[in-house]
Amino acid sequence: MDKDQLRQIALTAGLSSKIIIPLSDDALEPQSTAPAFYCVHSISGAGAADFIDLAMEIGQGVRFFAIQAPTTLMKNADYNDLLKSIASHYADAIATFQPNGQIHIGGWSAGALVALETARQLKAKGREVSTLVAIDGAPKNTKVSGSPVWYPAKVLWNLPGALWHDDFGRLGRQLLFRVGNLRVKKNPSQMNHAARHPVQGFIKNFSLYPEYWQAFMVGLYDAIEKTDFLPYDGAVVVYKSRIKPIPLSGVQEFWKSIAHHCEVVEVRATHLNVVTWPQVVPVAADLKQRLTGKVPPQRGRDWKRAAAGGKTPAETAEDHCAIGSADLRFVGSRSGGTRVQVHFLEFIEK
Repeated sequence: MDKDQLRQIALTAGLSSKIIIPLSDDALEPQSTAPAFYCVHSISGAGAADFIDLAMEIGQGVRFFAIQAPTTLMKNADYNDLLKSIASHYADAIATFQPNGQIHIGGWSAGALVALETARQLKAKGREVSTLVAIDGAPKNTKVSGSPVWYPAKVLWNLPGALWHDDFGRLGRQLLFRVGNLRVKKNPSQMNHAARHPVQGFIKNFSLYPEYWQAFMVGLYDAIEKTDFLPYDGAVVVYKSRIKPIPLSGVQEFWKSIAHHCEVVEVRATHLNVVTWPQVVPVAADLKQRLTGKVPPQRGRDWKRAAAGGKTPAETAEDHCAIGSADLRFVGSRSGGTRVQVHFLEFIEK
């Protein structure tokens, strides 16, 4: 599929009652034996729109499916426990759609937590979840046991990059706006509930969404924040962005605190662009190699070898491929603190 086709699928998916949306040629082929990867939507619920670039870069060799929250689910889900409610729907849909075989599931941002709960429920059904992929997602301001100084220090270390980067330029405007509002007291009745909710800071034009959609995003955010996540006994791969919103400074700490087998890979990207081109290129390359053992094609771009002694990623000792304008580096696993630098290729656009 080309990008225009994927965009058309994303547009029509919003009108569909389907949970599972195919985003690759292999996903459309009933007889394909390629590994299936199910990627769960972010807080918006629109999975097809979230993962156009990721699906494009992974390309052939993977049955890539986006998991979305259709309108009927948004309106009828159990809002008393929204996270488990929608995860139950997703687990049922995946188990029915793929009655046997290994399942690879992941998600970006809030979707990583939904994927975690979905993986639990699939395992409870007796299904094999080979890989859980978390792309820069964790509960807000995750804190784990350790030095009381270490976590605030990490937040402060992340602060300059978060404030400087274009994706977070609006943060300064928000701070100024809030300081200005301190001098003008508003009656609670004058303030919209949705406008006061933290999720509005993540979603552009939040007020333009239908009320049921706003309720879904607010409900999912609240459900994630109140959930006490239990240990997970499967394999987890975490892609964490180097620059992230201040509340997400604890991505690595959260996953290492609950996952028995956790590998953390740092990406030179922001939370908002880690799934968009070009920052998504190294993520797609590394993920495809994990799923298939193959490297995505270079797709007609000009490439140059980075400082890896003239070697390609497949020729390096690590044999982990990271392709793109941003590098990946392995931070380590839960059982060990080894830091491994992964060589990478950079591309040059004409």
